[in-house]
Amino acid sequence: MNTQLQTTHLLHNAQHPLSIYCDGSAPDNQHGCLQVGVGVAVYDALGHCIQEYSSSVRRAGGVTSQRAELLALIIALLVAGEGDNVFSDSQYCVRGFNEWLDSWKRNAWRNSSKKPVANQDLWMLIDELKAIRPRVSVEHVAGHSGVKGNEHSDCLARQAAEGKM
Repeated sequence: MNTQLQTTHLLHNAQHPLSIYCDGSAPDNQHGCLQVGVGVAVYDALGHCIQEYSSSVRRAGGVTSQRAELLALIIALLVAGEGDNVFSDSQYCVRGFNEWLDSWKRNAWRNSSKKPVANQDLWMLIDELKAIRPRVSVEHVAGHSGVKGNEHSDCLARQAAEGKM
């Protein structure tokens, strides 16, 4: 995994930002899934897919769809270089990254209800990645709306969750 991520980063050109689409899939999310999938598709400025990544994630006690989305975001941020654009169909990821993260840190990782932030371990890692690459944007893209990169990352995540990778 690290070799592929490093190779993609070496291909990065700040004058031609990459579009990185990420998605998580949790087929049976009612009580947490035993296995979820994450998918990331990297597109160059011409709209060509130059890298894709998918993986299944298992955890005793289950994994939620929110954690799957966050894991996909983490991979996308690892791939991203300065000026690149990360796209997610998860409002939780996008709003957490752009709106909530700074206030969570100021409030000792407590949310507006004074309760511990859910998935704090992953949000702390995302915060570290955000600090390393402050010019990476994270933007919302409507899910299942025909956006090629989003459909691609969704397909990768679903296949990984179903063990078809």
